[in-house]
Amino acid sequence: MLNKNMIPEKFKNHPLFTQPVVGMNYGFMAKRGYYNTEYAKKQPKLMADMGINWVTLNANFCMEHLASTRCFLDFEYSSTETELIEMAKRMHDAGINIMLKPCMTLLDGTWMGRVRFPADCDATQINGVRLEYWKKWFDSFKKCTSYFAEIAEKCGIESYLIGAEYFGTEEQNEGWIDAIKEARNYYSGPISYEFTPSSITVQTTASLDWFNYLDFLCLSFYPPAQAPNSTYSLTANPDAPNLPPVPLESMMEYLKPEAEFVKNIINRFNKPL
Repeated sequence: MLNKNMIPEKFKNHPLFTQPVVGMNYGFMAKRGYYNTEYAKKQPKLMADMGINWVTLNANFCMEHLASTRCFLDFEYSSTETELIEMAKRMHDAGINIMLKPCMTLLDGTWMGRVRFPADCDATQINGVRLEYWKKWFDSFKKCTSYFAEIAEKCGIESYLIGAEYFGTEEQNEGWIDAIKEARNYYSGPISYEFTPSSITVQTTASLDWFNYLDFLCLSFYPPAQAPNSTYSLTANPDAPNLPPVPLESMMEYLKPEAEFVKNIINRFNKPL
């Protein structure tokens, strides 16, 4: 679903938009030191042997809890700069392009999409104690953004994901525009943000105008490929071992409405996805 007229002019020849993407996500919740393990070091070649040509490389930064305004690197959950650089080199040596994905990890176990604060200094806060929650959060978030963007530039990483599934923050138009501009101070490649279907179908007050400042869009999207009550086997089901596997044609037919949903997003923002 790539309309070439939507590709930013400076990235017309970028591999993200000129090559078929056979990709995977790697390192979700990988703690400090994981990318230096012998197991992790073997993965780029194994991926390349499978035909993988793009990898979303995860790197954690943290918040204490969903009401914290401070983002930080953590000695348990955050990879070191050295191990990220070395893993990026191994990926590149294997012929794999990279999208660097800093992951906001809340240490109270909350989904990152739950982060949401009162409006800065508004009437919902009591007289005499009015705080700038969003300003504090974005000021801290931008420091993490610039840190990872600088690593991405240093390593020649092919694209950068400025955030993913931060649903509760998406109404903050000016904050996100500033964060994207901050990332561009350090990183020259294409920048995206990974939203969810709820971003489009549930948000009522968010214009999402800040999407216009991105180079392309990413959608965190996990629709089933076939109805659960299908006459086909969705998995190796011990209770129905004789059901035939789902044929490709059946999946394509079932997913047609989802494909239309994605096309509508592309047309709404006039961005490649």
